[in-house]
Amino acid sequence: MNFLFSTNKRSYPSMTNEELREAFLTEPLFVPGQLSLTYTDVDRAVIGGAMPTGSPIELPTHKELAAD
Repeated sequence: MNFLFSTNKRSYPSMTNEELREAFLTEPLFVPGQLSLTYTDVDRAVIGGAMPTGSPIELPTHKELAAD
């Protein structure tokens, strides 16, 4: 699982395109045969994509999410 933490709102106006992409873009989202997950502290959301290619994809638990 990737982790994406928000930047402070005063930084947005001075951020370059590359800095904005690094701060907000979740990629790769869909990878053949894999589960891709990104946690973001904005609304404590997990963004994910799954692309099965013939075999089951495991949905793991992560201690950072306090899940069993």
